[in-house]
Amino acid sequence: MCIVIITCLSKRLIMAQIGLAVVLFQLCSPSLFAAPANVCGSVEFSTQAQVDAFDQVCTIIDGHLTIVGDDIQNLSRLGNIQQVDSLQVILTTKLSNLSGLSALTTATQCVIIERNASLVSLTGLEKLATIGGEPNLGANCQVFGLGLHVLWNNHLRDLDGLKVLSSLVGSLSVVNNDDLDDVRGLAALTDVTLDILEVRDNATLTHVDGLEGLVGARTLNISYNDQLLHVDGLRNLQRIYDPA
Repeated sequence: MCIVIITCLSKRLIMAQIGLAVVLFQLCSPSLFAAPANVCGSVEFSTQAQVDAFDQVCTIIDGHLTIVGDDIQNLSRLGNIQQVDSLQVILTTKLSNLSGLSALTTATQCVIIERNASLVSLTGLEKLATIGGEPNLGANCQVFGLGLHVLWNNHLRDLDGLKVLSSLVGSLSVVNNDDLDDVRGLAALTDVTLDILEVRDNATLTHVDGLEGLVGARTLNISYNDQLLHVDGLRNLQRIYDPA
């Protein structure tokens, strides 16, 4: 709270004090400290009605964007969002793709796509170029950490929706996606600082072509991909860092 007291000593002094009061009022005005109208806090959607009511003025989510549950089937209302701290799409049953997130370019912490029963593609993320880099993790990223995590999506066929993703900091986890044919959608990755590279338990994956941009990781786990024929896509991987 700002309090201004003016003592009347003379006309000139009164005018000077009025001017000071105006300046102090402007400095103390809450509007000067408010976030821009296009910046919004964390948002969690669990129903289609919530998605449809989203304020499209918001283009930056200063926090997490979470999409969860069996009621959501259309994300078109979210088409103005350009940046989030984290994107989490989990436990949906009606989403077959992520169309509606087509303006998203940056996730400063993590992207988690997990346990989506009907998801067959990541269409909708074609502008997403950067994931990770912000060290102060929000709660949504603390379990898996910085980076990209695509987990337990039984009908996901490819990662082609990520075709412009070039910068990744943190971990890359592609785990338990039973129908995943390939990871060529990650071929644009060139600016990568990897903690963990994990490609595991993808029943139909036959190769890892698309990971040629990876040159180092702290931990490497390529395992239990029953149909994997070769790992030529990792031919440029030169360094496995000492975990210590």
